[in-house]
Amino acid sequence: MHTAFENESESKALLLCSLACASSTQCIAFNFYHDSYLCETFDSKPRACFIYIENCSHRYLASSFNRNLSVNINFGFATLYIDGEQQPNISNWNMNAATNKISVPFNAKVIAIEVLNFLQKNYIQAFSDDGYIKTDTTWRCSTLPPTLDSNNNNWFDPEYDDSSWPPAINVDTNFKGYYGSLRIWADNRYDAFCRKNLCI
Repeated sequence: MHTAFENESESKALLLCSLACASSTQCIAFNFYHDSYLCETFDSKPRACFIYIENCSHRYLASSFNRNLSVNINFGFATLYIDGEQQPNISNWNMNAATNKISVPFNAKVIAIEVLNFLQKNYIQAFSDDGYIKTDTTWRCSTLPPTLDSNNNNWFDPEYDDSSWPPAINVDTNFKGYYGSLRIWADNRYDAFCRKNLCI
């Protein structure tokens, strides 16, 4: 929701914006634009794409944005990226059906994961503690190591163009995990490069 406080001083407009959010049970964040005195409030729906903007004050309820992502792979070796940043190595990726919990920043745009698995029953399953992020066939998965796109972005970068990638394959139609998360994979026996754009 947008409200302009054009006739107020900057400090009062910022205070009114803060009060507008605080008085609503649905508001979890707001932007205040210093150049236009525009107040932009956010409810729970667009929170995955709440981003920092220059010349703008931001306030948010951390507990509403921070997510824990549970990632489950079956006897594989994985590399996880959040917005192009490789996450620290996790020791138990290569255990049978091991589940790892990773903290995902509130403003994450893209999650990418590379898995190498020499077993026949290959899968990636992931879900966040609020169910907003979950593996399903809206993810895109490639079977080959991806090349740079036309703008020289790596496959794990947020700006990478994955429009030519096929959708992920649901490899276990009898399984449905937390929040409806699926076991997905690419159309290949060993390798999967999968990514999810959270801001579409």
